[in-house]
Amino acid sequence: MDIIANFCSNCGAAVQPEWKVCPYCAFRFHALAFSEFEPFKETGQMAEPVSDKKIILQPHYPSRLELIEKKRISKAQKKAIIIILVIAISGTITGISIYFGFNMVRTINYYVNNGLTSRSYTYTLPRAEYDSITRSSHPSHSYYDVGLVVEILESYCTPNSDELQKIGAEVISKCIDQQDDEEIVNALLSFTQGITYKSESEDRAQYPLETIFNKGDCEDLCIFFGSLVEATGYSAILLCVEVWDHEEFEWLGHVMVGVYLSFIPSEHDGTSSWYYDIGGYEYWLCETTYQGWMVGELSVQDSSDINVLSYAFVD
Repeated sequence: MDIIANFCSNCGAAVQPEWKVCPYCAFRFHALAFSEFEPFKETGQMAEPVSDKKIILQPHYPSRLELIEKKRISKAQKKAIIIILVIAISGTITGISIYFGFNMVRTINYYVNNGLTSRSYTYTLPRAEYDSITRSSHPSHSYYDVGLVVEILESYCTPNSDELQKIGAEVISKCIDQQDDEEIVNALLSFTQGITYKSESEDRAQYPLETIFNKGDCEDLCIFFGSLVEATGYSAILLCVEVWDHEEFEWLGHVMVGVYLSFIPSEHDGTSSWYYDIGGYEYWLCETTYQGWMVGELSVQDSSDINVLSYAFVD
């Protein structure tokens, strides 16, 4: 019986006839590459190659294809993996559903550093607590009695709320200069504007924590902002005003917030700072409905474009 020994013509390593590539040096064999070698012949004595080419025996290392074949999993293993993945995905979905089923979650984007640096805050409230707030009394109001309007709106303010104090502290902690009252008030105002404005057809207000999740109109956002600045140690008032619309040529009802500062705010693009004087104390007006307005900055062109009809202290 003849024993066929084949060798790579590039590195001399022993190879198999059916191999097309040498696993030791990656040399690709040609169709007749093995014919240049003579086989060993069995003589009863120690076999010697007919050729004088030196034979170097090399250990066999499994090819990449062989390793892949060995790593292939069975059908039973595939089935088990699929079942585990389905259970994991189902568990994740169930966990998320339970979390959002028991909690209200809202992320609000706002600015600090007097409008130059963006921040975000994710607020979570147990749904049971939210439902309790929505079921509480919601007095209605009418703008025909401007004096009564601010009194009713002020009744929705909750400056002593632990939740608002927590939100306020979180916003202040992201300020660049936490000793700068103007930056702090602007950050709190930007946070309120980040809740976003939503027009309403009914004269029905919302409590601050409702507004976080439902958005709101000018009165809802002012209730929230007035409560928030009071919760962080500032003095605020709600103002029922009318603003002259130069495009429609009519007076429009509006609600704003005034925040007391002992100095003139300057970090805004407007040319004037607007305030409402109460006994020598200057309450700087704040527009809550659109992102970007800063404390003391209004869209009116002249002081005659705005009339304060009534106000109430937030407490």
